[in-house]
Amino acid sequence: MSAIPTLPEDGMQAQGETPILSLKVNGISHIENIVPEASHTNGVDGEVKTTSDFKIRDVPVENFRPVKVIVIGAGYSGIYCGIRIPERIRNCRLTIYEKNAGVGGTCYEFKNKRIGVIGSGSSAIQIVPNLRKISGTQLSCFVRSKTWISPPFGQALWDSLGMTSFEFSEDQKRRFHEDPEYYYKFRMDIEQGGNAEHEVTIMGTAKQKGAQSAFAEGMKQRLQKKPEIFEAIKPAFAPGCRRLTPGPGYLEALVEDNVSFVRDQISAVEEKGVRTADGKLHEIDVLVCATGFHTSAPPPFSVAGLDGQTIQKHWAERATTYLSLTTDNFPNHFMMLGPNAAIGTGSLTMMIENVGDYIIKCVRKLQKENIKSMTVNPARVRDFTRYIDAYFKGTVFLDDCKSWYRKGDRITGLWPGSTLHCIEALRSPRWEDYEYEYLEEEDGRPGNQLAWLGNGWTQNQVENRDLAWYLTPMFLEKPAYPLPEESERYKVRPFSH
Repeated sequence: MSAIPTLPEDGMQAQGETPILSLKVNGISHIENIVPEASHTNGVDGEVKTTSDFKIRDVPVENFRPVKVIVIGAGYSGIYCGIRIPERIRNCRLTIYEKNAGVGGTCYEFKNKRIGVIGSGSSAIQIVPNLRKISGTQLSCFVRSKTWISPPFGQALWDSLGMTSFEFSEDQKRRFHEDPEYYYKFRMDIEQGGNAEHEVTIMGTAKQKGAQSAFAEGMKQRLQKKPEIFEAIKPAFAPGCRRLTPGPGYLEALVEDNVSFVRDQISAVEEKGVRTADGKLHEIDVLVCATGFHTSAPPPFSVAGLDGQTIQKHWAERATTYLSLTTDNFPNHFMMLGPNAAIGTGSLTMMIENVGDYIIKCVRKLQKENIKSMTVNPARVRDFTRYIDAYFKGTVFLDDCKSWYRKGDRITGLWPGSTLHCIEALRSPRWEDYEYEYLEEEDGRPGNQLAWLGNGWTQNQVENRDLAWYLTPMFLEKPAYPLPEESERYKVRPFSH
């Protein structure tokens, strides 16, 4: 119950009581008692005095002070931020920078061409099957590295749907649209299947050993027409040490008549083609370098932190982070898909979205609590780095292979755990892992760190709406009956602070 009864808006007073003064702050009536000079207040005679010279800020407790956020890049991460930041952060000026003028990509004409493809990583594995199908093409695939080609992810599910490719028929799309339960089950099967494979990355487990045997048998069957290719590309290292790619159609393409498999080392790229170490010139019209990119490099543009230190210098020896999304000495600077942010198994998109959610919580904290800057404690960056190195010692990622995941004996590309592990780790930010600089008072004095409490009002009261929001169904959380500990919600996902 309220300690004060509902009062008429005109501020009517009961006979003999202290007069009530109605003030308007931000357009809302505030009710204050006028205390006579000779009255007693809180058991103290006379006027109540305070030694505090702190001035209450006349804003609601939510404190939607203006903030500006810059997002560099309009890929998946940038698009996610472009949706969630306006959704969750009020009074925010958001700018997204993208180097490309439009959406799409670059198209090339490969018809009736002799095409050379260098590499056997994920890019080549995806490109080769499509190039081979183009009319009049002749491919020369220059392959030096050994690699595992896994069965297509979710193969059992594709088989149950009668699918022979990753393209959905119009009937399937229509059913997804018209049957939400069917679409929900399809999505659940895909996600649960991916998240169930984490054990494959742990060296020596039954699932890891079984996968290696199954992959070898599957590759051998798909290369029956040219068994020498299987012997040439079968690795000695465990599956997953290099990025694991299912590559539908890749092995099948290598045995086709218009595809040449070249194992000899490239000695030169000349005007008319590619010359290999055996002296042979492989004449081509187009050369596709599917050789990857420098994943451990810092941004090509300058990013400067405290004392003018650039991130290029900060990461000269090793790209170190806190939870993959920020690093010490760079206030208010966050990353998506930074060092140690990718995943070997499971959903990368879910990880990206949860990193985005974490960063948005940081933006809201900066805004609400009048924080000028937040910077992760260097000790926590060191702690995360030590955790990374210890975790990967028992995984396939440090087996004897070359991979973009790693730099020497250090894994710099992958999150140290599963997708679900990452989601839970980022669920509740450890604010104590950061160092903060607060905004000063108007007169230059150090800011009161609880000034965000504002004027004692909430935004809904200022706007005179939703004054009992906690009773609306979307905010109600009824305990399980008869035993609250039997809550299905918290069985699926335990409560976290």
